[in-house]
Amino acid sequence: MERTSRGFGMCWSGEASAVLAVAGLGTAAYIAVKGESKELWIPLIYFALMASVFPLKEEVPKQSSL
Repeated sequence: MERTSRGFGMCWSGEASAVLAVAGLGTAAYIAVKGESKELWIPLIYFALMASVFPLKEEVPKQSSL
């Protein structure tokens, strides 16, 4: 992770995190509909939701500097 003036940040952009979050949620939905066990798709949903927090976190400082 890289050090920024606001603390530690991710190594990629908010857009990349959003793509990973959408891909993770889509994969989890596909696996759930396919009938795989919960132990596989619930963690995928969790990590996809955690990846979706980063792009949201990046928007807040941009809006507050108006």
